[in-house]
Amino acid sequence: MSWLNDISEKKIRNLAKDPHYRPIVDSIEKVQHDGVSSREVIEQAIKATRDQFVKEGRKVDIEHLREDAFKAATAASVEAPYQLMGLPEGTDKTKHFFAWGALASQIDQSLEVLKIIPQGARKSISVGLAMFVGQLKEVADIFTSGYDKKDLEADRQGAKSPFDYSDPG
Repeated sequence: MSWLNDISEKKIRNLAKDPHYRPIVDSIEKVQHDGVSSREVIEQAIKATRDQFVKEGRKVDIEHLREDAFKAATAASVEAPYQLMGLPEGTDKTKHFFAWGALASQIDQSLEVLKIIPQGARKSISVGLAMFVGQLKEVADIFTSGYDKKDLEADRQGAKSPFDYSDPG
């Protein structure tokens, strides 16, 4: 495992301890198992995140919902690794999927605040920047765990996935 993975997993494990995220992570862990579809996990994550926002009296908007849902799904996949259906083999691919979904969501959220970039362009920029980070990480991994095209495939699928879902409420 690379030092980048060590650093990021430590942050993700700390996120799972946060009182805002803990109930969401617990809800996600109830549906995750080897072979589960990303759709099922994401829908559970979004629903649990929306419920948590309502419980906390926070304004519910899709950008914040997606970002928090993907962060919580990443934390759940680190705590209890599993294999998502449709990804290259390896439980680390599930972590890649959700981490890059969270990253793309966070980039989209940051761009949305500017109020000058159209939604379609925000999506393209968010996915592109997330994939750029994925490429850089794989290049850095050459010296530790090795460059893995399958990681990049999971990153790509994950970076695109947040934009396929809307607020279920």
